[in-house]
Amino acid sequence: MLESGEINMESLTLSWSPPAETAQGSEIQQFSIEYAAMDENATKIIDSSATQLYTNTNEVLVTDLLPGSLYAFKSKMFTTEGDSEISMAVILRTQFNQTELEKMRKVIEENLNNVADEIQMRSRFCGFSAKTNVQGEIHFDSFSPRITM
Repeated sequence: MLESGEINMESLTLSWSPPAETAQGSEIQQFSIEYAAMDENATKIIDSSATQLYTNTNEVLVTDLLPGSLYAFKSKMFTTEGDSEISMAVILRTQFNQTELEKMRKVIEENLNNVADEIQMRSRFCGFSAKTNVQGEIHFDSFSPRITM
């Protein structure tokens, strides 16, 4: 099973433990790590990004990754008697660039303010009195229905 070590903006370390037993008389020759970038929902692999690394050790440094991106990692073992099945994917995200994080925070804050303004406008139309607190939570204070004929 793959385990993540240090995760940075553009690199990460993966490690794994070889199985306690292999087929009788077989020796481990190498391991492969297959990885690919994923969409923001972690539902699809970005086809052109698939990469494969080979190593004789049980740890690998994966470099040239994009900040704040999701990646799916799988491993496989090669022995003198044959290959293992490929492992289930482990999904990891690289660290965000601080500048990008600040931009995202501002966009989210603007969107929350727009939503709060929209809710206040609509609530007044329906006869509610709504206010937002510093955390952006919306509270309805009173209700006075507007009935028109």
